[in-house]
Amino acid sequence: MPYSLRPSHVLAGTMIIFGIFSVSVAAAKNATTLIVTVKVSAYYSFSAVAGALGGLIAYSTFSNLQNVYGMSSWQWLFLIEGIPTIFIGLLSFAMLPDYPSTASTKWLTTEEKVLCVERMNVNLEKKDVSFDYKQFKAGMKDYKNWMTALISLGLHVPLSSLLFFMPTFVKSMGFSALTSQLMTIPPYAFAFVAIIVASRTADITMQRGYHIFVLSITAAFGYILVFIPSLWAKYCGTILATMGVYGALPIVGQAFQF
Repeated sequence: MPYSLRPSHVLAGTMIIFGIFSVSVAAAKNATTLIVTVKVSAYYSFSAVAGALGGLIAYSTFSNLQNVYGMSSWQWLFLIEGIPTIFIGLLSFAMLPDYPSTASTKWLTTEEKVLCVERMNVNLEKKDVSFDYKQFKAGMKDYKNWMTALISLGLHVPLSSLLFFMPTFVKSMGFSALTSQLMTIPPYAFAFVAIIVASRTADITMQRGYHIFVLSITAAFGYILVFIPSLWAKYCGTILATMGVYGALPIVGQAFQF
């Protein structure tokens, strides 16, 4: 009898795999904090790009591929998004370097390799990393750590809600199910711009706190607009909320490094 994956097994297995990768990061020995926000923003900006492209792909798929070759449009959506992901993952296994010193000249020149290694060596912490209960206790009593946790909570809760429920939010405003997929593109497009611009100015001015404050206020104002009955006020609020949350994400992450 063929084995069928149960939903509980898939969800639990996904969590276990993610946990394994998360725990494995603790084995890293050459992490460096000398990474400016604008570089980190390039990584985070792809989340906004993925959101915009996801809406466009979903709109095109549901519009044109229903019952093509006997498959539903939602089945095509998983194929279209899943197959390139597998292909890129396989390429990554073959192409990504493990360390700057072992990278090929296609990735880094000799001078760039030396610079990367020197930067990590200078910035590596060489302190005692053994567990000290007194230090742990002092850290738990430090209000700044709790404020950091509160800031992270306030950022990632709305981030997750936008990430997973954006089409549902837009559809609830009165758009059709198909149109709502297309209307998710502008919020993510504006979020992409906010990430790049805010991260760049935060690095130039070295004023991360002010940028986090302004972006947080922008997001809060956007969420307030969502409660206004007007459809377009709700939609503009969604754009502002997405800009504020996504724009603050890389800045908050780097602010905690210093």
